Amino acid sequence: MHNLALPKWDTVIRWSELPGEGRPILCLPGLSSAALPTFLPMMMQPELRGRRALMVDYIGSGLSGHSALFGSSLAEHVEAVVAVLEAAGTGPVCVLGHSMGGTVGIALAFARPDLVARLIVCEGNVTPGGGAATRAIAGFDREDFVNGGYAEMLARRHAAVMAGDVFANFLEAARGGVDPGALHDNSVMLVALEEGFEARFLALRLERHFVYGERSFPGTTGKVTPDAPDPALLRAHGVGVHVVPGVGHGLMAEDAAGFAQVVGPVLRQA
Repeated sequence: MHNLALPKWDTVIRWSELPGEGRPILCLPGLSSAALPTFLPMMMQPELRGRRALMVDYIGSGLSGHSALFGSSLAEHVEAVVAVLEAAGTGPVCVLGHSMGGTVGIALAFARPDLVARLIVCEGNVTPGGGAATRAIAGFDREDFVNGGYAEMLARRHAAVMAGDVFANFLEAARGGVDPGALHDNSVMLVALEEGFEARFLALRLERHFVYGERSFPGTTGKVTPDAPDPALLRAHGVGVHVVPGVGHGLMAEDAAGFAQVVGPVLRQA
Protein backbone atom coordinates (compact mmCIF):
# COMPACT_ATOMS: atom_id res chain seq x y z
CA MET A 1 0.00 0.00 0.00
CA HIS A 2 1.16 3.52 -0.83
CA ASN A 3 0.00 6.80 0.60
CA LEU A 4 0.24 10.47 -0.23
CA ALA A 5 -0.57 13.37 2.08
CA LEU A 6 -2.80 16.00 0.49
CA PRO A 7 -2.52 19.12 2.69
CA LYS A 8 -5.15 20.98 0.66
CA TRP A 9 -7.75 18.62 2.09
CA ASP A 10 -5.90 17.68 5.31
CA THR A 11 -6.06 13.99 4.48
CA VAL A 12 -4.21 11.09 2.88
CA ILE A 13 -5.04 9.26 -0.34
CA ARG A 14 -3.95 5.62 -0.52
CA TRP A 15 -3.54 3.11 -3.28
CA SER A 16 -2.45 -0.50 -3.65
CA GLU A 17 0.10 -1.25 -6.33
CA LEU A 18 1.03 -4.43 -8.16
CA PRO A 19 4.52 -4.44 -9.71
CA GLY A 20 4.79 -5.56 -13.29
CA GLU A 21 5.67 -4.86 -16.88
CA GLY A 22 4.11 -2.79 -19.63
CA ARG A 23 2.19 0.44 -19.43
CA PRO A 24 0.68 0.86 -15.94
CA ILE A 25 -3.04 0.31 -15.47
CA LEU A 26 -4.85 2.88 -13.34
CA CYS A 27 -7.82 1.14 -11.69
CA LEU A 28 -10.63 3.46 -10.56
CA PRO A 29 -13.49 1.77 -8.66
CA GLY A 30 -17.22 2.36 -8.61
CA LEU A 31 -19.27 4.59 -6.33
CA SER A 32 -17.35 5.08 -3.06
CA SER A 33 -15.98 1.53 -3.28
CA ALA A 34 -12.59 0.20 -2.26
CA ALA A 35 -10.29 -0.54 -5.18
CA LEU A 36 -8.61 -3.71 -3.90
CA PRO A 37 -11.69 -6.00 -3.70
CA THR A 38 -12.90 -4.54 -7.00
CA PHE A 39 -9.77 -5.12 -9.07
CA LEU A 40 -7.40 -7.57 -7.39
CA PRO A 41 -9.28 -10.76 -8.42
CA MET A 42 -9.35 -9.45 -11.99
CA MET A 43 -5.65 -8.58 -11.99
CA MET A 44 -4.76 -12.11 -10.84
CA GLN A 45 -6.31 -13.66 -13.96
CA PRO A 46 -3.88 -15.06 -16.59
CA GLU A 47 -4.82 -12.36 -19.11
CA LEU A 48 -3.70 -9.54 -16.78
CA ARG A 49 -1.24 -11.10 -14.34
CA GLY A 50 2.21 -9.47 -14.49
CA ARG A 51 1.00 -5.97 -15.37
CA ARG A 52 1.76 -3.01 -13.16
CA ALA A 53 -1.48 -1.73 -11.66
CA LEU A 54 -2.38 1.13 -9.33
CA MET A 55 -5.69 0.54 -7.52
CA VAL A 56 -6.73 3.88 -6.05
CA ASP A 57 -9.16 4.52 -3.20
CA TYR A 58 -11.02 7.82 -3.43
CA ILE A 59 -10.86 10.23 -0.52
CA GLY A 60 -13.68 9.19 1.78
CA SER A 61 -13.66 5.51 0.80
CA GLY A 62 -11.58 2.35 1.04
CA LEU A 63 -8.27 2.85 2.81
CA SER A 64 -8.01 6.56 2.05
CA GLY A 65 -8.67 9.20 4.66
CA HIS A 66 -11.86 11.20 5.13
CA SER A 67 -11.98 14.98 4.83
CA ALA A 68 -14.58 17.62 5.64
CA LEU A 69 -12.65 19.90 3.24
CA PHE A 70 -13.02 17.61 0.22
CA GLY A 71 -16.17 18.37 -1.75
CA SER A 72 -16.24 15.18 -3.84
CA SER A 73 -16.63 17.14 -7.06
CA LEU A 74 -15.46 15.49 -10.27
CA ALA A 75 -12.67 18.07 -10.58
CA GLU A 76 -11.46 17.33 -7.04
CA HIS A 77 -11.38 13.57 -7.68
CA VAL A 78 -9.35 14.20 -10.83
CA GLU A 79 -6.95 16.47 -8.94
CA ALA A 80 -6.39 13.76 -6.31
CA VAL A 81 -5.82 11.06 -8.96
CA VAL A 82 -3.35 13.27 -10.82
CA ALA A 83 -1.43 13.71 -7.56
CA VAL A 84 -1.21 9.91 -7.24
CA LEU A 85 0.05 9.46 -10.81
CA GLU A 86 2.66 12.18 -10.40
CA ALA A 87 3.82 10.75 -7.06
CA ALA A 88 4.04 7.26 -8.57
CA GLY A 89 5.90 8.52 -11.65
CA THR A 90 3.78 6.47 -14.02
CA GLY A 91 3.75 8.62 -17.12
CA PRO A 92 0.76 7.96 -19.39
CA VAL A 93 -1.44 5.10 -18.13
CA CYS A 94 -4.22 2.82 -19.31
CA VAL A 95 -7.26 4.00 -17.37
CA LEU A 96 -9.68 1.24 -16.34
CA GLY A 97 -12.67 2.77 -14.60
CA HIS A 98 -15.76 0.99 -13.29
CA SER A 99 -19.03 2.93 -12.92
CA MET A 100 -18.11 6.18 -11.12
CA GLY A 101 -14.49 5.30 -11.91
CA GLY A 102 -15.27 5.42 -15.60
CA THR A 103 -16.68 8.91 -15.18
CA VAL A 104 -13.63 10.03 -13.20
CA GLY A 105 -11.42 8.46 -15.87
CA ILE A 106 -13.15 10.39 -18.63
CA ALA A 107 -12.77 13.63 -16.66
CA LEU A 108 -9.08 12.80 -16.16
CA ALA A 109 -8.71 12.51 -19.93
CA PHE A 110 -10.39 15.92 -20.36
CA ALA A 111 -8.09 17.58 -17.84
CA ARG A 112 -4.82 15.73 -18.45
CA PRO A 113 -4.81 13.93 -21.79
CA ASP A 114 -1.04 13.66 -21.45
CA LEU A 115 -1.56 11.14 -18.63
CA VAL A 116 -4.07 8.91 -20.48
CA ALA A 117 -2.77 6.56 -23.17
CA ARG A 118 -5.94 4.46 -23.37
CA LEU A 119 -9.34 4.86 -21.72
CA ILE A 120 -11.50 1.85 -20.84
CA VAL A 121 -14.87 2.87 -19.38
CA CYS A 122 -16.83 0.07 -17.71
CA GLU A 123 -20.44 1.23 -17.50
CA GLY A 124 -19.39 4.70 -16.41
CA ASN A 125 -21.94 7.49 -16.30
CA VAL A 126 -21.73 9.66 -19.42
CA THR A 127 -25.05 11.53 -19.10
CA PRO A 128 -26.83 13.02 -16.07
CA GLY A 129 -29.33 11.02 -14.05
CA GLY A 130 -27.30 8.26 -12.41
CA GLY A 131 -28.25 4.64 -11.88
CA ALA A 132 -31.14 3.56 -9.67
CA ALA A 133 -29.04 3.11 -6.51
CA THR A 134 -27.21 6.39 -7.07
CA ARG A 135 -30.48 8.26 -7.57
CA ALA A 136 -31.88 6.74 -4.39
CA ILE A 137 -28.93 8.02 -2.36
CA ALA A 138 -28.89 11.43 -4.04
CA GLY A 139 -32.63 11.76 -3.39
CA PHE A 140 -31.97 12.12 0.33
CA ASP A 141 -31.13 15.40 1.98
CA ARG A 142 -27.44 14.99 2.88
CA GLU A 143 -27.99 15.28 6.63
CA ASP A 144 -30.93 12.87 6.54
CA PHE A 145 -28.84 10.32 4.65
CA VAL A 146 -25.88 10.58 7.02
CA ASN A 147 -28.06 10.40 10.14
CA GLY A 148 -30.56 7.74 9.06
CA GLY A 149 -30.76 6.81 5.40
CA TYR A 150 -27.30 5.29 5.35
CA ALA A 151 -28.09 2.95 8.25
CA GLU A 152 -31.31 1.89 6.54
CA MET A 153 -29.39 1.16 3.34
CA LEU A 154 -26.84 -0.92 5.26
CA ALA A 155 -29.61 -2.95 6.91
CA ARG A 156 -31.25 -3.75 3.57
CA ARG A 157 -27.93 -4.70 2.03
CA HIS A 158 -26.99 -6.94 4.95
CA ALA A 159 -30.31 -8.76 4.64
CA ALA A 160 -29.49 -9.36 0.97
CA VAL A 161 -26.03 -10.62 1.94
CA MET A 162 -27.51 -13.09 4.40
CA ALA A 163 -29.88 -14.26 1.66
CA GLY A 164 -26.91 -15.10 -0.56
CA ASP A 165 -26.76 -12.06 -2.88
CA VAL A 166 -23.21 -12.08 -4.30
CA PHE A 167 -23.10 -8.45 -5.41
CA ALA A 168 -24.55 -7.22 -2.11
CA ASN A 169 -21.78 -9.16 -0.37
CA PHE A 170 -19.21 -7.39 -2.54
CA LEU A 171 -20.70 -3.97 -1.75
CA GLU A 172 -20.79 -4.66 1.98
CA ALA A 173 -17.06 -5.37 1.86
CA ALA A 174 -16.08 -2.70 -0.66
CA ARG A 175 -17.87 0.14 1.14
CA GLY A 176 -16.86 -0.90 4.64
CA GLY A 177 -14.71 2.18 5.22
CA VAL A 178 -16.90 4.72 3.45
CA ASP A 179 -17.69 8.21 4.70
CA PRO A 180 -21.52 8.38 4.37
CA GLY A 181 -21.35 12.08 3.56
CA ALA A 182 -18.88 11.46 0.75
CA LEU A 183 -21.06 8.62 -0.57
CA HIS A 184 -23.97 11.06 -0.76
CA ASP A 185 -21.82 13.76 -2.37
CA ASN A 186 -20.50 11.34 -5.00
CA SER A 187 -24.05 10.23 -5.80
CA VAL A 188 -25.23 13.83 -6.24
CA MET A 189 -22.21 14.52 -8.46
CA LEU A 190 -23.11 11.65 -10.81
CA VAL A 191 -26.82 12.48 -10.94
CA ALA A 192 -26.01 16.12 -11.73
CA LEU A 193 -23.31 15.35 -14.30
CA GLU A 194 -22.82 18.28 -16.65
CA GLU A 195 -24.76 18.40 -19.89
CA GLY A 196 -22.43 17.82 -22.79
CA PHE A 197 -20.23 15.33 -20.90
CA GLU A 198 -21.03 12.53 -23.36
CA ALA A 199 -20.32 14.76 -26.37
CA ARG A 200 -16.92 15.68 -24.92
CA PHE A 201 -16.17 11.99 -24.31
CA LEU A 202 -17.09 11.15 -27.91
CA ALA A 203 -14.84 13.95 -29.16
CA LEU A 204 -11.73 12.82 -27.26
CA ARG A 205 -8.80 12.15 -29.53
CA LEU A 206 -7.41 9.06 -27.85
CA GLU A 207 -8.15 5.36 -27.89
CA ARG A 208 -11.41 4.68 -26.04
CA HIS A 209 -13.36 1.55 -25.16
CA PHE A 210 -16.69 1.02 -23.40
CA VAL A 211 -17.44 -2.24 -21.58
CA TYR A 212 -20.98 -3.41 -20.77
CA GLY A 213 -22.27 -6.31 -18.74
CA GLU A 214 -24.55 -8.48 -20.87
CA ARG A 215 -27.50 -7.86 -18.53
CA SER A 216 -27.01 -4.07 -18.82
CA PHE A 217 -26.28 -3.95 -22.55
CA PRO A 218 -28.92 -1.94 -24.46
CA GLY A 219 -29.12 -4.78 -26.98
CA THR A 220 -30.34 -6.96 -24.11
CA THR A 221 -32.45 -4.48 -22.14
CA GLY A 222 -33.80 -2.47 -25.05
CA LYS A 223 -33.01 0.82 -23.31
CA VAL A 224 -30.24 3.37 -23.04
CA THR A 225 -29.30 4.65 -19.56
CA PRO A 226 -26.72 7.12 -18.16
CA ASP A 227 -24.23 4.27 -17.63
CA ALA A 228 -25.26 2.19 -20.65
CA PRO A 229 -25.19 4.55 -23.66
CA ASP A 230 -26.21 3.70 -27.20
CA PRO A 231 -23.49 1.34 -28.54
CA ALA A 232 -24.16 2.46 -32.12
CA LEU A 233 -23.39 6.05 -31.12
CA LEU A 234 -20.15 4.93 -29.47
CA ARG A 235 -19.05 2.92 -32.49
CA ALA A 236 -19.86 5.85 -34.80
CA HIS A 237 -17.35 7.93 -32.83
CA GLY A 238 -14.59 5.33 -32.84
CA VAL A 239 -15.21 3.89 -29.38
CA GLY A 240 -14.59 0.13 -29.09
CA VAL A 241 -17.63 -1.70 -27.68
CA HIS A 242 -17.25 -4.86 -25.57
CA VAL A 243 -19.75 -7.02 -23.68
CA VAL A 244 -18.95 -9.32 -20.74
CA PRO A 245 -21.28 -12.35 -20.89
CA GLY A 246 -23.57 -13.26 -18.02
CA VAL A 247 -23.03 -10.25 -15.76
CA GLY A 248 -24.73 -6.96 -14.95
CA HIS A 249 -23.39 -3.63 -13.74
CA GLY A 250 -21.05 -5.36 -11.26
CA LEU A 251 -18.88 -6.62 -14.14
CA MET A 252 -15.49 -7.65 -12.66
CA ALA A 253 -17.03 -7.97 -9.19
CA GLU A 254 -19.45 -10.56 -10.55
CA ASP A 255 -17.06 -12.52 -12.78
CA ALA A 256 -13.38 -11.56 -12.58
CA ALA A 257 -12.31 -14.31 -14.99
CA GLY A 258 -14.95 -13.48 -17.58
CA PHE A 259 -14.14 -9.79 -17.37
CA ALA A 260 -10.41 -10.43 -17.82
CA GLN A 261 -11.08 -12.55 -20.91
CA VAL A 262 -12.89 -9.62 -22.54
CA VAL A 263 -10.68 -6.74 -21.37
CA GLY A 264 -7.32 -8.54 -21.30
CA PRO A 265 -6.79 -8.40 -25.07
CA VAL A 266 -7.52 -4.63 -25.07
CA LEU A 267 -4.95 -4.02 -22.33
CA ARG A 268 -2.35 -6.31 -23.92
CA GLN A 269 -2.20 -3.96 -26.86
CA ALA A 270 -0.76 -1.20 -24.62
